[in-house]
Formats: sequence, C-alpha cells, structure tokens
Amino acid sequence: MKLPANHMAYGIELNHLVGDGFTLWKIMRQIDCAMKKESIPDLQWVPEKTWWPPPHCNEEDKNLALLDVASAEKSDNEKYCPGTPNERKRVLKLINATTVAKLKEQYANKTQGKETFVSTSDLIQAALAELAEDGFVMFYESMQGKDPDKQSFAGNHFRPIKLPVHEARNPQFVRSICKNWAWSEFATSPGTIMGCSNVMTLTSIEPLGTKVICQYWPFRREMGCDWNIVFKADNEGTIALISNCIAGKRGEDLHENMAGSKIYSKLFGTETAGVEEAGEPGRSHAAVQPRHCSKL
Repeated sequence: MKLPANHMAYGIELNHLVGDGFTLWKIMRQIDCAMKKESIPDLQWVPEKTWWPPPHCNEEDKNLALLDVASAEKSDNEKYCPGTPNERKRVLKLINATTVAKLKEQYANKTQGKETFVSTSDLIQAALAELAEDGFVMFYESMQGKDPDKQSFAGNHFRPIKLPVHEARNPQFVRSICKNWAWSEFATSPGTIMGCSNVMTLTSIEPLGTKVICQYWPFRREMGCDWNIVFKADNEGTIALISNCIAGKRGEDLHENMAGSKIYSKLFGTETAGVEEAGEPGRSHAAVQPRHCSKL
C-alpha cells in the first residue's frame, strides 16, 4: 500500500484468547495517554471462567447453541467454499448519518409522552436481520460498563446475544433484549447465522501533531457464516460496515431480501457490492485488529 508523504499506517492486534474489543479499547487508551504524557488509566486482567455459552445457560441451551453454530457453518462452507467462484467477498459500506437520524425518529416508541431510545446499533442489527433467510442473528455485547464488577477489568467479558430472525427485524425488539442481555430465551432451529461485531466505540491512538484520517477492521472472508463488523471509520464519527455476505454469490442469494428490506435498503441501498476490501485472505479472525492511517 502506497501512502502520500507525511502519512503512516499502524495496526494494533490483540489475540481474542486473552481479551475482547472493550479490552483492546482500554489498551489503546493507555498507549494514547502514555504518548501524550497523560495519566494512564488503571487496568486489571481478570479471566472470564465461561464466556460462551454464558454461564447462566443450562446444559440443554449450551448443547443447542453449539449444534446450531456447527450445523450452520458446515452448510455454509459447502455452498460458499473458499477458493471457488462462489467464495465469499468482503466489501465496505459507509452509513449515512442523516438516514440514521430519520430512522431513529421513525422507530422511537412514543407512548404516554415518553420516547423509547433506539440506537444506531439497534438499527444496524435489525437491518442485518432483514437479510437473513432463517435461523438466528447473533451479536456480541461487552458486559464491561454494564456489570459494576467489571468496570476496570481486562479479558473476555462479552456475551453473545442470539435472537430469532423475524423478531430481530424490529429495532425496538433488539433494544428490549439489550436491557437484560438475555441470550437463550428464544429457541431456534439450526439454520443460517447472521452475525455482527460492533466496535463503534473503539478509540484510536493519535499522537500530538498528528490526525487519524481513517481506520478499518479486517477479518477473514473464509468465515463459515454471514458476518459483519460495524466500526468507526474516522474521528469525525463516520460509521462503516464491512461484510462478507452482501457481494459475490452470497450477495446475489440475498438480493431479494435486500430489495424487500425496510431498514437495510435505507442504510446501505440494495446493490450487492460496495468497496471490496483488500488484504491477505488467510488473515486470522481470532485477533482484534484495528488499522489506522495517520497524517503527520
């Protein structure tokens, strides 16, 4: 990759075995503070005994979860096998802030003079659920900042939230689940997985005298399911989506769902492609990896 004069790119990696996205955010915050000679926030490394499935699930729920994922990935790999013309393609799309504001107003639940908040994340999750044919949608939520005992912890303290496809197409439903972080209240039969990782709050390291002009979040195109990553593309608040299911053969298979969607089509349009992501196809998705480009 060629960069103009006075530009540089840097990458920060954290293996998912030892930490989640929230932990990476704290580490990057520590580095940023150190470079600016500011006070460095405290960080305590505390391992999570069981992160998936969550410890509150009973054995039946845990078995169902593992079978669902294994079945979905096996079917996916057979249909979109890497190295064939049908393999998945990764593309990048930007999210229009004006459209997000209008959709928030549209889906806000106004009752008895009170308005229920709908977040950008709720809208994106509902939009992705509109693409899924069956099965379930799944996203990951960090319990740090929500669990008082995990305020300054580092490690894997996130929870997979699994929702039935049709209900999840309503952002209000997504918001209601996010209030109690329920994972296994809704039984779903094995089917496709529409997954999403949300790292919109991730900060960047910006030394004095520089400006971060863009950042992106790569992942393997060979992942055996529909997967999407939502992240902050710059420090001005631009939100981007990188996806392995809206282009190529998989995008063609989902085009009818895109065309008939109420939220997805407004956020991303109905074209089955975006800006194709460059990068080595074998990069592991088992690491948390933001990339940044800075202007000196």
